[in-house]
Amino acid sequence: MSEFRRLIPIFPLPNGVLLPGAIQGLHIFEPRYRRMIQDEVQNPAGDRWVAVACLKKGYEPHYCSHHAPIHSTLCIGQMIRSEVLDDGRINILLKGKCRAGVISEEHDRPYRRGYLRACATVNELKPEEEARLRVDLAREVSQVPDHLTSVASGILADEADL
Repeated sequence: MSEFRRLIPIFPLPNGVLLPGAIQGLHIFEPRYRRMIQDEVQNPAGDRWVAVACLKKGYEPHYCSHHAPIHSTLCIGQMIRSEVLDDGRINILLKGKCRAGVISEEHDRPYRRGYLRACATVNELKPEEEARLRVDLAREVSQVPDHLTSVASGILADEADL
């Protein structure tokens, strides 16, 4: 998997995620995250990245620190637009590029930054790796109670019609 060759800012959210291919608008109002965006827009337009991480349950006591627990997989987004408002708040648009994992973090700024490694997607797997993952998934699904499996199947069928 590829690694990003520089530190990428990490924006943790309590209830939000970014998905590869999706475009997500964010309203940046906390001073530390305003600084994050101001620092990132100093890079050339094609090299402005922000990773969106979902905070784990119990993050609240550590929210204002670099130690609020995040899930191990996040999504790296490319900043495709930013707008600074009169009062200093910033609106940005991120386009999700890839899922990634954190290799290490640096704590030299008021916001989190990390060295990240892109995760493989099914399209990048060798056929035998994909087959192994499908067997693992089938085994896990077989452990789910029948009433939950039928609910999940219905949701998936509804989404397929969209």
